[in-house]
Amino acid sequence: MSPGIRTCAELWALIEEAFESICHAYNRRWFIPLLEADLSGYAYHAIVGKLSGDASGIHLDTRVLGGAGSEKYDLVFGACVETEERRRLALQNAEPNVPDNVRRFLMSKAALSEFRPAVRPELVIEFKFFAAGFTPPQLREHFVQAQRDAPKLGALQAVCLDGRGLVLFDDAGYMSGQREARIIAQRAEDDHLRVYLFQRTGSGEMKWRRIA
Repeated sequence: MSPGIRTCAELWALIEEAFESICHAYNRRWFIPLLEADLSGYAYHAIVGKLSGDASGIHLDTRVLGGAGSEKYDLVFGACVETEERRRLALQNAEPNVPDNVRRFLMSKAALSEFRPAVRPELVIEFKFFAAGFTPPQLREHFVQAQRDAPKLGALQAVCLDGRGLVLFDDAGYMSGQREARIIAQRAEDDHLRVYLFQRTGSGEMKWRRIA
């Protein structure tokens, strides 16, 4: 992570500064998102700018250590763990009971595909975008996906207790109070998962707020 960033609270402060940048750009029509990738990409751009161009500890659409092997997350802060380091950790964690044939496989070139690079997560964010112009079925599908994201992020509690967030960007006026409550209800009772909502005010300005 960047030398100037030390704590999870400082990372969240950095993220919330980026949220301000997103709203500023959106309200001036410098940022016109069409898809979710535009949102995560602009957040990445805003954060890297605040880190003076140091992108070594921030990653898009990536695997994390401690997550399910096939799962990827939209925006992740943390150090990258390369293939050889992942293999070394697997061997270390398997000691002393790993059979010789398994050890030989782990040391082989063929095993490298099982240890693709991943990030040791300090902070993980999932974005959901409710876009103007989406059909009602499309908006419903994104709402269902947002409800699934809460337990998906909840599964990372053991490796990233206070550094997980779900960000809902509502450009369609879709997120009612009832829908907000349904998403928040997907968290486990003792989960520290943060939930943020971007939504336009009555005057049409985009603002963000934390709703959980």
